[in-house]
Amino acid sequence: MASKTVLKLALDSLKERLERNDNAIEIYLGNGTTSKVTCRFNNPLTDQELENFIEQYDLVLPIDYRRFLLMHDGAKLFFDPYYGGEFELFNIETIIDILNNRDFPENWLIVGYHYGQDLVIDMDRVIEDRKDYLLYRDSCSPADEAHDIGMNFEIWLERCIQSQRAAFWEWDKFNVDSYYKTRGLKYE
Repeated sequence: MASKTVLKLALDSLKERLERNDNAIEIYLGNGTTSKVTCRFNNPLTDQELENFIEQYDLVLPIDYRRFLLMHDGAKLFFDPYYGGEFELFNIETIIDILNNRDFPENWLIVGYHYGQDLVIDMDRVIEDRKDYLLYRDSCSPADEAHDIGMNFEIWLERCIQSQRAAFWEWDKFNVDSYYKTRGLKYE
């Protein structure tokens, strides 16, 4: 029996929660607000489809992201049917459209989107065998400007599931004062 990966364990756990709750779970958004959300997982790519994609676009993909595509060719995570707000992990058709209209460095592969931020694989880091290859890019920033997330895809996905769609990689940007200020609250 093959060992389970962080990726598979995280996705299986999320799917089990969804199945137990009629495909909807309630998440806490902060400031006392909750939202009932769902997730949509696309069908997997075949090995041949994945290899054709990699070869046609001369890509270097990390093993955990390859595993994800062989499980699901994209997904929408924590989607609120009324308000949106999900993490979208792109299918290869969308990634191909992005590649064909590239306005960012050649070594980047944009694989997802959340609230004005692109999720980026830095393929140079993958070639260097670095495990911290994920970046995020603010959609309104210059095309070649991105921020290091300091992790790989499967750890990012597990933390995304744990944080229930919050941009957890930005949490360290908030000190005590800015945390309250951005929420219109006071510490009393």
